[in-house]
Parts: sequence; structure tokens; C-alpha cells
Amino acid sequence: MKSNGNTGAGLAVAAALFALTMAAPSYALSYKQAMAACQGRYGMGITGVVIKKNGQIVCQEGPGRNATRKEVYDYCKKRYSATTVYLRKLPSGKWECRYYGRF
Repeated sequence: MKSNGNTGAGLAVAAALFALTMAAPSYALSYKQAMAACQGRYGMGITGVVIKKNGQIVCQEGPGRNATRKEVYDYCKKRYSATTVYLRKLPSGKWECRYYGRF
């Protein structure tokens, strides 16, 4: 069999395509796996994770829905260097933190 000069290029393209398909995850991440990835990257302050349809992970920090008013107050005061903090729990269960910062 006679080989022309393009055989090596064809093999290189085939190898590159194989590598790209193997790099893409073939499974969906579970909530636990995404949470572990976020905590490994950003620390233990991560309280929530959102996995988008395209596979992108959004890490959420701060107190969760089950947090007490004191925990939310302390978080807002520290996070924003606030002099005054107003807290309100929304009907959806989320906390709203309004503050006056240091100028």
C-alpha cells in the first residue's frame, strides 16, 4: 500500500478529535459533587450550588435559608463592613440584607 504525505496529518486530526471528545464530561454532576468542587476551590463558606443546563456550576456563599437572624446579621456585618444592617426574611425564605457601609 502506497502512502501519501497526508496520512500523518489525518492521524493527528483523528487523535485531536478523540482527545476533545474524551475531555468533555459524559455524565451530569450531582449536587454533592458540585458542592465538593466549590468548597474545594473557594473554601467552606460555600452554602449553595446551582448547576445550569449547560453544565456550568454557580457557587453561592453566605448563610442559607435555614440560617438564624444572628448568623445572617454577622455575615452581612463582616462581608460589607457595615455600620448599620437591616435584615428581612422574604416570603420565599431568602434573607435580604440592606446596609450602610463605611465611607
